[in-house]
Amino acid sequence: MNTKTILAGLAGSFFAFFGGWLIYGMLLMDYFQANTTVYEGLMKDPPDMLFLAVSNLAWGFLFAYLFQKIGTIKSFGAGFTNGLVLSFIITLMFDTSMYAFFNLNPLSFIVVDIGVGSVFGGVLGGVVGFVLGTGKQQ
Repeated sequence: MNTKTILAGLAGSFFAFFGGWLIYGMLLMDYFQANTTVYEGLMKDPPDMLFLAVSNLAWGFLFAYLFQKIGTIKSFGAGFTNGLVLSFIITLMFDTSMYAFFNLNPLSFIVVDIGVGSVFGGVLGGVVGFVLGTGKQQ
């Protein structure tokens, strides 16, 4: 993994953390809480920030690694498109699996989460693609 890929992974991770805080933690927090079956002990208060950081680093570096290997994703637009598709598939897989096994969220929530998660991943991919396209090409 070269320096540009590491920088792209860090930029994607930064977006994942702060974009996730804005979108999921602020803008959609009430919707998510209203559409989640809550039981005693479900939510950690406060959240485990170490594992949240690891999760965000994983998202950023997953996209950076894949985009670097593909080699043609060197712009925000290309990153957005590919991030959108990857996130759609990942979120569809995760949410439908959770829906199949748990009574945690209604189906309408799953549809919204797949849409929001796909667009979120598109922007994350755009950030990674943009960073991979900057500076001297390797």
